[in-house]
Amino acid sequence: MLETGTISDIGAHEDLMQKLGTYRRLYELQFAEADTPKAV
Repeated sequence: MLETGTISDIGAHEDLMQKLGTYRRLYELQFAEADTPKAV
């Protein structure tokens, strides 16, 4: 994971998800919308 030109997190997806870092925050932001049901 790069943040402002430097490595902020490194590791496998599972490892990065256990940390409370930038990778996890961005992953949750991206996929939270996919988990939310849409009204029709």
